[in-house]
Amino acid sequence: MRSAATLFLAAALFVARVRADYAFVECADPLLITSILTGVVNIILTAGSVADSYTGCPTYCQGTQGTTYSAYQPGLFGLLSSCYCTNIQPTSLHAVAGSNSAGNCPSGTYQVNYLGPPANLLDFTGCTTGGIPGSGSPAAFSTPNADQCFTTCQTYKYLILIPSSGPNFSCQCANFLTPGSSATCNVGVQNIYNNAAMAPSGGARKRRNQEMQKRIAENNSPCPRDTEACLIPGSDHAWECVDTSSDLESCGGCVTAVFDQPHRNATGVDCTIGAAVGGASCSRGICKQWRCTRGVVFTRFPANANAFFM
Repeated sequence: MRSAATLFLAAALFVARVRADYAFVECADPLLITSILTGVVNIILTAGSVADSYTGCPTYCQGTQGTTYSAYQPGLFGLLSSCYCTNIQPTSLHAVAGSNSAGNCPSGTYQVNYLGPPANLLDFTGCTTGGIPGSGSPAAFSTPNADQCFTTCQTYKYLILIPSSGPNFSCQCANFLTPGSSATCNVGVQNIYNNAAMAPSGGARKRRNQEMQKRIAENNSPCPRDTEACLIPGSDHAWECVDTSSDLESCGGCVTAVFDQPHRNATGVDCTIGAAVGGASCSRGICKQWRCTRGVVFTRFPANANAFFM
């Protein structure tokens, strides 16, 4: 027979379920718990508790305890399972492979969920590889705080969150996304979130999606012909289409890596380095400089650089 405390918890959780909303962040190894213990608000260890499930734990932590994160460990056959409610932000340092693309985690590991208000908007839709954010998306950024990803991207249609082998998550906001292939959630795999409240922008966006998919199929690039998809410095995912035949800062090729082609070395030249204002140009992929900044003298580019001085 259930105790009065258990019945009270069940009643409280029933009320909380009406309004609970949360988002999967990562599967984590047991060492995660040692890093968040100081911020733990409550722990439920009883097998068969209403908080003893993938949905029950975050619902209880959000609705009854009011915390921003939950960590649930399913245990074996319901035994030794645990639900941690915490306000400490788990990093990606302890991220491990999940059981599938839906965010379920293997026995002995913890499913971490974000419970803050932006989770009401950004619904986790699954883990993928190869998803491509649309042209014009803001630059991806790196942060140890998953909630920063949700708060920053809550006004966008999509959030791509990628756990790393270190403490930081890679985060990318986008209003357009070319879907990737479903994959088991893991380090380096994309967590995709969709803001269902934002309706698609209509025919123009649909046409842009079709055009981009056609370019990828024909050119192995999301950019139009005669341009290259150059990664934005400091990002592994954000890119811009550059006409490297005339771009002053990416002359003759990308000065960073080429998007989705890690085997290609950066071949471009930044013609502005060492040049005075108005003292350089890029023509047909060749960098030309004729006036240096004060204190800089003409020199020769490395032999493999596609550039020369006038």
